[in-house]
Amino acid sequence: MAGAFLIINIGFVIIFWFMPESPYFFVMRNRIDEAEEVLEKLRGKCDISEELQTIIDSLSKKNKQSSKSGNLKDIFTSKANFRAFLSIMLFAVTQHFGGFFTILTYGQLIFKSINNIMSDYVVNVVIGAVQLISALVTTLLVDKFGRKPLILASGVSAAICNFVIGFYFFLKEYMHADVLSVSWIPFISSLILIFTFNCGLLCLQIILMSEIFATEIKAISTCLVGVVGGLLATLGSKLYIWIAITLNYGHSLPFFVYFVVVAVCTAIILHVTPETKGKTFAEIQIELGK
Repeated sequence: MAGAFLIINIGFVIIFWFMPESPYFFVMRNRIDEAEEVLEKLRGKCDISEELQTIIDSLSKKNKQSSKSGNLKDIFTSKANFRAFLSIMLFAVTQHFGGFFTILTYGQLIFKSINNIMSDYVVNVVIGAVQLISALVTTLLVDKFGRKPLILASGVSAAICNFVIGFYFFLKEYMHADVLSVSWIPFISSLILIFTFNCGLLCLQIILMSEIFATEIKAISTCLVGVVGGLLATLGSKLYIWIAITLNYGHSLPFFVYFVVVAVCTAIILHVTPETKGKTFAEIQIELGK
């Protein structure tokens, strides 16, 4: 298994070596001819002169507005930068406080609590298959329907799944109802949650990070998102066990909290995030600044 992962990583490094630089990178360094060459490769047989000029104008405007860039302060003092950062951070919040990583991390504990008849091995295989299928589906949907419809569908579906799982455990733990005959419902809901997260709230964070972060703050904001995301991951995983097991509130309370978090964060993300499908970087930045 380790050897297979090593081959994949080596293959990624080799293929990534041939990835062209961004035209924005070349324009920022006044290498216009190389920027034009990259755009022609990316866009195919079409006139790229207008798009190239738009890139030059947008970067020129930013250089006039600020003599220095890449400062942490720039993220919070610019409306466009802050909206972009807020959007990406809310994706991280939904991932770590929305049930997705909880199911992946504590799935064995959760599924034992619902009297799942499948073995742990079969459950892991099923979850892996769902993740693989959802990744393939995402590649087909993301550019066909746009980002915001996928965010909406993913957020609504994940919120409903969290509520269903939470309600099942509420009936079992607090109402002491006989739920054995419907124990398949939280399991199926968990699979749907994993599928919908992979199709929207999980993958779109990575896509949007490359689309909405301004060039001058892309590096520092990406690092900040990584650091905060790591802290959220640690906090989210510890809180679940603390609430469900240590404090003995059961599994229902965390999933009801996940329901609220996903619903609220999805609504805010849809409000602050512009649709990026078919738009240039300059157009996205203008919309973020409105």
